[in-house]
Amino acid sequence: MSTVRDVPLAPSPRSQRRPQYGSDIIVDMLQACGIVYAACNPGASFRGIHDSIVNYGGNHMPEMIQCCHEEISVALAHG
Repeated sequence: MSTVRDVPLAPSPRSQRRPQYGSDIIVDMLQACGIVYAACNPGASFRGIHDSIVNYGGNHMPEMIQCCHEEISVALAHG
């Protein structure tokens, strides 16, 4: 027997979110600092900052920019 879990389609308002991971707290800090974009090369076997940006932060401020290589992410971050 399987059950259906309700999954919200839109991120909950900031006042109703509760961080579950350390990376969720980092997303809150990035938002508080006004960071608009975050360049990264996602690919890990544990929950990383990229997961929290998308799942916890709704991929809005910062918005994740996926890069093909770490060097490209660093170049974007340098401007």
